[in-house]
Amino acid sequence: MLLAVSIGNTNTAFALFDPEARKQIRAGRGEGAKDVFRLRTDRDRPADEWAALLYSSLAARNISAKQIRNAVQASVVPVVAPRVFEAVQTTLGHAPVQVTALE
Repeated sequence: MLLAVSIGNTNTAFALFDPEARKQIRAGRGEGAKDVFRLRTDRDRPADEWAALLYSSLAARNISAKQIRNAVQASVVPVVAPRVFEAVQTTLGHAPVQVTALE
């Protein structure tokens, strides 16, 4: 499964994609993400709190961190990005790939 994280000014969206759904999308039968949830983007929230919220959000959906083999992260809020990066790394046990704009 893939976790895609989009950090926006108001909300941070987490979308889960699985390989079978991707096959269905390519075949024209899928709806995209398996699940999407959002957390309020809080510039003062520390990484450990982000990690706790991510972990509990996954658990509420009966998804184990071990099921998520890949992660990608994009952000328009530079001050929050490192904290969410650390939270994803802590929760999943591996770092997300960061998508950034060319400078």
